[in-house]
Amino acid sequence: MLLVVAQSDERSNGIVERLHRTLLDERFRVEGRRTWLETIDEMQIISDDYLVYNNEPHHHQGCGMNYRARTAAFVEDLRLSQQRKEGQKVEKQAAEKVAWN
Repeated sequence: MLLVVAQSDERSNGIVERLHRTLLDERFRVEGRRTWLETIDEMQIISDDYLVYNNEPHHHQGCGMNYRARTAAFVEDLRLSQQRKEGQKVEKQAAEKVAWN
C-alpha cells in the first residue's frame, strides 16, 4: 500500500508518514524476522491484514477514542453528526415558521 498526498498539504503528509512508520515498525519489521518477503503481493497481504486488525478489533487510547475500535468510533460519530444536522434543520424550519407568523 502506498499513499500519495499533495505536496503542499503538511497535515495529510504527516498522517501518511505516521501510517507508513507504524506499518514498518509494527508489521513489516516483525513479520520480516519470521518470514522472508519476496514479492509485493506478500507485503500487500500483510499490510491488509494489519489494517483490518488496526481498524476493527483493536481498541485505541487516542484522544476521543475511549478505547473504541476505529471503525466503531467512525460509525458512532457519523451517526451523531447526522443527528446534529437533522436537529439543526428542524430548528431552522421552526425559526422560519415563527418568522413568517
